[in-house]
Amino acid sequence: MNHLPENFLEHALSIDDTFQFHCNQCGECCKHREDILISPFDLFRLTRYLNMKPTEFVDRYCTTYIGQNSRLPVVIFKAVGEEQVCPMLQDNHCSVHAAKPTICALYPLGRAVRVEPDGKPEVFYFLNGSTCGAEDETHTVREWLSEFDLRDSTAWFLAWQKAISKLSPSLKTMEKLLPPKELSMLYAIVFKALYLDYADVREFLPKFVLNVQSLQKQIDTLIDKLMPGGNANEQFVGSDGRCYRPACTGHCGRAGRISVHRHGWIG
Repeated sequence: MNHLPENFLEHALSIDDTFQFHCNQCGECCKHREDILISPFDLFRLTRYLNMKPTEFVDRYCTTYIGQNSRLPVVIFKAVGEEQVCPMLQDNHCSVHAAKPTICALYPLGRAVRVEPDGKPEVFYFLNGSTCGAEDETHTVREWLSEFDLRDSTAWFLAWQKAISKLSPSLKTMEKLLPPKELSMLYAIVFKALYLDYADVREFLPKFVLNVQSLQKQIDTLIDKLMPGGNANEQFVGSDGRCYRPACTGHCGRAGRISVHRHGWIG
């Protein structure tokens, strides 16, 4: 799952194509792993399955960082022990099997998006290589997704790729415009919008789309204000409505949003 196999486009699988694989539940694919990604969709499913708050789950089981290329927050499982084992592996079995992260549920498949000649994005699958299991069972991709209730995950995957394509260049621009402290606060707000802000939500995707649209709109507003010719005396506040400029002690803007308010740059 670390790298795309060579010529993977030549071996692309559609939703009803078949492949051969049988999981023998050895647990080997859960060891020596420091790359198990937890998407916002995965976090939503996992925390509901375990009846945990997202912040509690991330603090206990995950590590976060800013993606080198995307510049978006990335969440991965925090491997444990000498064998660098996934924290969800217990007695060689996945303790969250019914809600396991998509990257694990897809194994040994990978998933990607390509743009067709008509400009429409198409999700496709490919064999990602396996270090365990056997090839004595035949499955369709559709059947494999159904086993883990991921039949509707294609729409989420497309929405996530669209969010990355839109937010990534905007965040790269903000990195050039904001001082380190303000940038850190901005990333905290981005993380909350993408991964955490789903309280009392039954359907993940509609709320995710709204969060991304709101976030993009507000970041674009900040860029307009901070670019040369804009009003550099405007600043943002956090999701709690508090101004995060170090010199400011007041509450400005509306809770739950990045808001622009009049405040002079200090220092």
